Amino acid sequence: MSRDDHRVKLLIEIFFWEFIRSMLPGMLQFLEYGSPVEFINKELISDITSGSHHEIDLLIKLKFKGQDSFFLIHIENQATHQKEFAFRMFLYVTKLVAKFNLPVYPIALLSYDTPRAEAPSGYDIEFPDLSVIQFKYKTIQLNKLSWRDYLENVNPVTIALMTKMNVAKQDRPKLRALCIKLLVNLKLKPEHTNIVVSFIEANLKLNAEEMKKYEHEINILPKEEQEDIMEFTSSWWQAGKKEGIQQGILEGIQKGMQEGIQKGMQQGIQEGKQQGLEQGTRELLLGQLEYRFGSLSQADRKRLQKLTLEGLNALGKQLFEMQSLKDVSKWLKEYSQ
Repeated sequence: MSRDDHRVKLLIEIFFWEFIRSMLPGMLQFLEYGSPVEFINKELISDITSGSHHEIDLLIKLKFKGQDSFFLIHIENQATHQKEFAFRMFLYVTKLVAKFNLPVYPIALLSYDTPRAEAPSGYDIEFPDLSVIQFKYKTIQLNKLSWRDYLENVNPVTIALMTKMNVAKQDRPKLRALCIKLLVNLKLKPEHTNIVVSFIEANLKLNAEEMKKYEHEINILPKEEQEDIMEFTSSWWQAGKKEGIQQGILEGIQKGMQEGIQKGMQQGIQEGKQQGLEQGTRELLLGQLEYRFGSLSQADRKRLQKLTLEGLNALGKQLFEMQSLKDVSKWLKEYSQ
């Protein structure tokens, strides 16, 4: 499963009813809203995709409204365009019906950027004198949807998926600022906030010119909202730093253990930990700097690479005081002297 597929899967699992209300409101007329949601374990459906490099993304069991009967929702996220996708959907559904003996409502969530042409929503086998198969599935093609249409239905799902909708190039800074503002107002749990943030980070990365426009969008907000956003982005950075350091420690321990076989296990682990801490912090700071100001010059990258953990921590403390690449370069030059 790709990173994009995993991100979408998590979003729907955690915010399932928001997904239905926002993206599939027509289903509310026949499903029991708020009833227990059963996500079918992958081990139970591994035979469906046996012999294939694909796997079913999500399979959910739900109750029909006012009835004691059930049906399945099959959701397949497609992060890249594939010509055989419609046939694959047909195969999955036929196998699922045969295995579970339940009606299946198939949904294709198309999250790829291109092509923008309208995607098929079915698989047919036709002869001049006979229609053998007319298989249909529900298609949600994000790059055909306008993000503005979802501003009156704000929830974690719409904020996340807006980043994959049809966004004009000149609207990217505005949409990023808007998504962060809306996310701050939702006041989600940190772990849920991180899921939505991952969509913003992956799909609305801005270059230096766009970052200036983004900062303008933030600066024209009321002062109280600006402060809330600054506090939010600061805590978001700190959480990312902690995650980066933890990853660095793990990688460092692994490297240290390998070196320790030859040079002494204990010494290798200690060196690995230190290197992991430095590398994790360095990569996180580089990402934050380039996220705010654009790409660093080769000279500044070299200066950053030479910083010790003490220097990296000093840079982290100054990060939110900096306003441009010029400030970053000046700090790195002065600290390196």
